[in-house]
Amino acid sequence: KNGRTLLRKPAPSPEYTLRGHLEAVQCIRFINSSILASGDLSGEVRLWDLEIKRSVNSWHASDESILEIHGHRNNAALLTQCRDGMITMWDMERLASGCEKDAEIREIPTDAFHFSRMAIAMDAVVSSHPPADPPQVQQENDKEFKEKERLSIKKQKDMCGGLLAQALIKDQEEEDDDSDDDEAFLNREVTNPALQGSSNSSLLLAPCDQPEAMALWDTRSPTYAMKLEHGVDAHLKLGMAMSAKLWVPEAGVRSAWAPPIALIGHESGHFYIWDLRRMRADMLFCKKLFQAPVMAFDLSRDARRLFAAAVEPSARVYNLDLHIRKITPCSPPLPATCQTVVHDRTGIGHLALRPDAKLFATAGWDFRIRLFANKSPHFKPLAILRYHDATVNALDFSPDSKLLAAASKDTKISVWSGLFKSR
Repeated sequence: KNGRTLLRKPAPSPEYTLRGHLEAVQCIRFINSSILASGDLSGEVRLWDLEIKRSVNSWHASDESILEIHGHRNNAALLTQCRDGMITMWDMERLASGCEKDAEIREIPTDAFHFSRMAIAMDAVVSSHPPADPPQVQQENDKEFKEKERLSIKKQKDMCGGLLAQALIKDQEEEDDDSDDDEAFLNREVTNPALQGSSNSSLLLAPCDQPEAMALWDTRSPTYAMKLEHGVDAHLKLGMAMSAKLWVPEAGVRSAWAPPIALIGHESGHFYIWDLRRMRADMLFCKKLFQAPVMAFDLSRDARRLFAAAVEPSARVYNLDLHIRKITPCSPPLPATCQTVVHDRTGIGHLALRPDAKLFATAGWDFRIRLFANKSPHFKPLAILRYHDATVNALDFSPDSKLLAAASKDTKISVWSGLFKSR
């Protein structure tokens, strides 16, 4: 225009790529800002030193694929979850020195031979004050959202004979029916022995023999502490527990409005939150977030904002209020996959929130990574990262928020930096 040529900004590229796996990389985890762990479809685990950008150790942890990997006990140990139902704990000091043969500490048999991934207790932050009551504007927004939801149900009823609409109405009635005594709920004391210690570094949420249930472990004990199973809600047909998070504040900073909780997303699209204070877990509330399996989600450190994705073309953000046991949408559907002639897969395989909580990333089945600003109400899309030649299976941010690592079915690990710097 006016004799000037407008130059399009070049697409971002990875800072570097890590190669060494021979099979699809299934999981990835920053142990610290300079050590990265990864596991692949063949059962191989690798430790990477990001200062020299090379693998410093690799070993065959299982004959089955590695589903998940985590640092444990303040990163003194490494946990690997395998498709054979076994979770193995490894000594990080010995692994770092190349002695993987003597590094195994113990094995935890879960009797789970499906695809549910384990979760460790995340770094939780608790406010000294309970959440404020929602302002009138938020109440009006809730009313507007409910009215839109009713119109959507009516439209679906006209389109499919009312069967789907009846199911949606039933779900809405179930989540609105809150018959628990709020005062008794707030005054509950922690009687669960697994949560009465001074540290949460040994806690683990893992799948078990029932595909729809999960179990809470203290890895210092030979058996699990409790099982989170859906006795009264069996009629919902929840399907497999697909993804999970464990939010447990340290014993000295827990409060009545922020109890220790487990969050589980199911194959049916339902999302459950469990209160872990007692010997037997109590369900706080349940909501159907998607019409497809909840593949991945992440949680802010204060447990007030939830980021979720499913086998659908969009991700969503929700406000979470444990004080009144309510979850409400706070974003429009965020475009997280594309549909083209070449890539017509619309699912989202993984989602991660950056530690500084300023942005989050989704890993699409369309081979792309998308970045979104964590700022309501629009949660603006920031970038689309195109590099991998196959599905991106896992994402993780470094603890200092400077790096993003992505693991792909194409056997490569891409490491990105400098896209949107943390200040």
